[in-house]
Amino acid sequence: MIDDFLMDDYICVGPLTLCRQERLANTVMGIELSLEDKTFDALDILATREGETLTLKQLATDIWDGDSDAAWLALTRLAEQVNSAGHGFMQIDYSETTGYTFKTQWATRL
Repeated sequence: MIDDFLMDDYICVGPLTLCRQERLANTVMGIELSLEDKTFDALDILATREGETLTLKQLATDIWDGDSDAAWLALTRLAEQVNSAGHGFMQIDYSETTGYTFKTQWATRL
Protein backbone atom coordinates (compact mmCIF):
# COMPACT_ATOMS: atom_id res chain seq x y z
CA MET A 1 0.00 0.00 0.00
CA ILE A 2 1.36 3.42 -0.96
CA ASP A 3 1.36 6.08 1.74
CA ASP A 4 -0.87 9.03 0.75
CA PHE A 5 1.70 11.43 2.19
CA LEU A 6 4.32 10.14 -0.22
CA MET A 7 1.94 10.49 -3.17
CA ASP A 8 1.38 14.16 -2.28
CA ASP A 9 5.14 14.69 -2.48
CA TYR A 10 5.24 13.84 -6.19
CA ILE A 11 3.50 15.67 -9.00
CA CYS A 12 3.65 14.36 -12.57
CA VAL A 13 2.46 16.63 -15.36
CA GLY A 14 3.26 15.32 -18.83
CA PRO A 15 7.02 14.92 -19.01
CA LEU A 16 7.62 16.83 -15.75
CA THR A 17 8.00 15.27 -12.31
CA LEU A 18 8.22 17.41 -9.20
CA CYS A 19 9.34 16.08 -5.83
CA ARG A 20 8.04 18.56 -3.27
CA GLN A 21 9.88 17.06 -0.31
CA GLU A 22 13.30 17.29 -1.95
CA ARG A 23 12.31 20.28 -4.13
CA LEU A 24 13.53 18.60 -7.32
CA ALA A 25 12.18 18.95 -10.84
CA ASN A 26 13.05 16.40 -13.53
CA THR A 27 11.87 15.55 -17.00
CA VAL A 28 11.35 12.03 -18.31
CA MET A 29 14.18 12.80 -20.72
CA GLY A 30 16.50 12.78 -17.69
CA ILE A 31 17.01 16.54 -17.38
CA GLU A 32 17.09 17.99 -13.87
CA LEU A 33 16.00 21.60 -13.63
CA SER A 34 18.11 23.78 -11.37
CA LEU A 35 15.61 25.83 -9.38
CA GLU A 36 15.75 28.09 -6.34
CA ASP A 37 13.02 27.58 -3.73
CA LYS A 38 10.69 30.34 -4.92
CA THR A 39 11.13 29.34 -8.55
CA PHE A 40 10.32 25.73 -7.62
CA ASP A 41 7.16 27.01 -5.93
CA ALA A 42 6.20 28.91 -9.08
CA LEU A 43 6.69 25.82 -11.24
CA ASP A 44 4.69 23.74 -8.76
CA ILE A 45 1.77 26.20 -8.95
CA LEU A 46 1.92 26.52 -12.73
CA ALA A 47 2.25 22.78 -13.33
CA THR A 48 -0.55 21.80 -10.97
CA ARG A 49 -2.77 24.35 -12.73
CA GLU A 50 -1.75 23.22 -16.21
CA GLY A 51 -3.46 25.18 -18.97
CA GLU A 52 -4.59 27.94 -16.61
CA THR A 53 -3.07 31.39 -17.06
CA LEU A 54 -1.76 33.07 -13.92
CA THR A 55 -0.86 36.74 -13.85
CA LEU A 56 2.50 38.10 -12.83
CA LYS A 57 0.75 39.90 -9.98
CA GLN A 58 -0.81 36.65 -8.70
CA LEU A 59 2.50 34.82 -8.72
CA ALA A 60 4.43 37.77 -7.28
CA THR A 61 1.93 38.10 -4.44
CA ASP A 62 1.81 34.38 -3.66
CA ILE A 63 5.54 33.69 -3.87
CA TRP A 64 7.68 36.86 -3.93
CA ASP A 65 5.84 38.93 -1.30
CA GLY A 66 4.51 41.21 -4.03
CA ASP A 67 7.90 41.96 -5.63
CA SER A 68 6.89 41.93 -9.31
CA ASP A 69 10.41 42.76 -10.53
CA ALA A 70 11.96 39.75 -8.75
CA ALA A 71 9.07 37.55 -9.88
CA TRP A 72 9.36 38.64 -13.51
CA LEU A 73 13.11 37.95 -13.61
CA ALA A 74 12.77 34.53 -11.96
CA LEU A 75 9.79 33.55 -14.12
CA THR A 76 11.61 34.58 -17.28
CA ARG A 77 14.51 32.29 -16.35
CA LEU A 78 12.09 29.53 -15.38
CA ALA A 79 10.29 29.72 -18.72
CA GLU A 80 13.60 29.58 -20.61
CA GLN A 81 14.74 26.55 -18.62
CA VAL A 82 11.41 24.67 -18.92
CA ASN A 83 11.03 25.45 -22.61
CA SER A 84 14.56 24.26 -23.33
CA ALA A 85 14.33 21.11 -21.19
CA GLY A 86 10.85 20.32 -22.48
CA HIS A 87 12.04 19.50 -26.01
CA GLY A 88 8.67 20.60 -27.39
CA PHE A 89 6.69 18.43 -24.97
CA MET A 90 6.21 21.10 -22.28
CA GLN A 91 6.53 24.85 -22.10
CA ILE A 92 5.63 27.96 -20.18
CA ASP A 93 3.96 30.57 -22.37
CA TYR A 94 4.02 34.22 -21.36
CA SER A 95 1.83 37.08 -22.49
CA GLU A 96 2.22 40.63 -21.15
CA THR A 97 -1.52 41.05 -21.09
CA THR A 98 -2.56 37.74 -19.51
CA GLY A 99 0.40 36.09 -17.76
CA TYR A 100 2.00 32.66 -17.53
CA THR A 101 0.61 29.30 -18.66
CA PHE A 102 2.23 25.88 -18.23
CA LYS A 103 1.36 23.56 -21.14
CA THR A 104 2.20 20.03 -22.11
CA GLN A 105 1.84 18.20 -25.36
CA TRP A 106 2.89 14.75 -24.29
CA ALA A 107 1.38 12.73 -27.13
CA THR A 108 2.91 14.91 -29.86
CA ARG A 109 5.42 17.71 -30.10
CA LEU A 110 4.22 21.30 -29.83
